[in-house]
Amino acid sequence: MTTVLLVDDHAVVRAVVRALLETSGWVEVVGVASSGEEAVRKTRSLEPDIVVMDLAMSGMDGVQATRRIAALDLGTKVLVLTIHDEDEFLVPAMEAGAAGFLNKSAADTDLLGALEAVARGHSYLPPPLPLA
Repeated sequence: MTTVLLVDDHAVVRAVVRALLETSGWVEVVGVASSGEEAVRKTRSLEPDIVVMDLAMSGMDGVQATRRIAALDLGTKVLVLTIHDEDEFLVPAMEAGAAGFLNKSAADTDLLGALEAVARGHSYLPPPLPLA
């Protein structure tokens, strides 16, 4: 079983993503958080395998929280799940220690695959956009 802490500042998103993860049969959502500060606290206490992290949150954003979680040195990996897909968000998240990056618009089809890749120790990046 892979344990997950789900971090998003929108309750509806947390509920939908949680339901999707729990249908997998191999993911257990051990907690939820609505801010970066709460994510760091809960990561320290719950020690999940993976934190699914939103980026745009008030207070401590997802990049800052990812950096702090990586610094805890618990072996917890961070998979960013965000509405942003531009490099201006991807690069800072990966530099902060994220193991993967996924756009919310692809979550219904790609989230479980991204989680599986990260759980196995691989990085997960979005597929390149087709050339116009």
